[in-house]
Amino acid sequence: MKLVNISTKYFLLLLLTILTLWAVVFYFVIKNRIFENVDEFLKNRKVEIIKETESDPDLLSGKLPYKSDFKIEKITPKETDTVTEHFSKIWILEPLENDLEPYRQLTTIFSNHQGYFKLTITRSLIESNELIGMILMTVILLYVVLLISVVYLNRKLMQKLWKPFYSTLRSVKNYRLEQHRQINFDETKVVEFKELNETISQLIQNNLQAYQNQKQFTENASHEIQTPLAIARSKAELLMENPNLTAEQAELLNIINENLNRLARLNKSLLLISMIENSQFPETEKINIEPLIKRNLEDFKELIEFKNIKFNFTSKDKNVVELNPDLAEILFSNLIRNAIYHNVSNGFVDITIQKNEIVMENSGIEFRGNPERFFERFSMTAGNKNSHGLGLSIVKSICNLYHFNISYTIKKNIHKISLRF
Repeated sequence: MKLVNISTKYFLLLLLTILTLWAVVFYFVIKNRIFENVDEFLKNRKVEIIKETESDPDLLSGKLPYKSDFKIEKITPKETDTVTEHFSKIWILEPLENDLEPYRQLTTIFSNHQGYFKLTITRSLIESNELIGMILMTVILLYVVLLISVVYLNRKLMQKLWKPFYSTLRSVKNYRLEQHRQINFDETKVVEFKELNETISQLIQNNLQAYQNQKQFTENASHEIQTPLAIARSKAELLMENPNLTAEQAELLNIINENLNRLARLNKSLLLISMIENSQFPETEKINIEPLIKRNLEDFKELIEFKNIKFNFTSKDKNVVELNPDLAEILFSNLIRNAIYHNVSNGFVDITIQKNEIVMENSGIEFRGNPERFFERFSMTAGNKNSHGLGLSIVKSICNLYHFNISYTIKKNIHKISLRF
């Protein structure tokens, strides 16, 4: 998850909590305030009614006006102990609407020269409830609008604040050491981003220097090592042509020549891995995998026939991959060579091209260890003294360069390599 989204998420959770608490508190404060006003009205109404009973004694007898908002009942002195002044909320059935409506009720007692009386005053809460409902809807609407506005503005503000960072990130992603150029960042007034850009620039400069030094070493090593190796091999071959050599000397020279050849192959493979890992193959083009595999199979035709290997090639889909043509040739040449060299006589090799994947299966010796170790350098299987253990390491380096996914599995004596693009 992006940093902007993470900060927005936490900010949104905090905002939701605060606004929700505020909305709940605001609702109950308004509700209590309205009830306080209604209760104050009922208290004032009590005083008015008691005064009216003094001027109109008929009210004490229960002769009340039509739809009066109060009720007077005469009680005994003992009943006064059971009646206390209090407010309550009641529901009264409205005949016209045939529905229960909320009312606020005040129950109290008073006395005069005629005795003790219980006074009950009611006031409708319909208007108050409508007012509370309207306030509640307004609060909810304000809540939603405020939430959306704050989140939108916060996101826009965060995007603007983090724009230099993402610009730096894009520049670093698109930078390639093999291009031999300095990296340029957008100007920013944020101190932290300035320090980040300066640190990255210095780091790239150091890596560029190290890359150039390593590349120069690789080029020098390729020239300086191959030359004495070629001379030593030539001298060994001349000595082997000497008719005065004994059988023992000839055997020793043959061993020397074989090791010189192996050393030359090792040097070439190690230099190739170094060049791949240093991204010294920048040119790429779209490569059709099927004809490339067929061409490599043709190159190994004699070896396939010699080991009597049954070959099965199936193409279920067309795979066109963008990579360096030389590395593409090396990649599939090494995979096919590995399937043949490490096979058994009268064995088989199955190659299947699927969508975004190539699967190679071949017979071979049973192996109980972790087959992924074959991708490590100098990892050799028993019985292959001519193998220098770098073929699959080169394959792995190419896959890492182009972010291909390659896996090696063994089930009994069936070896399987899956290459996913």
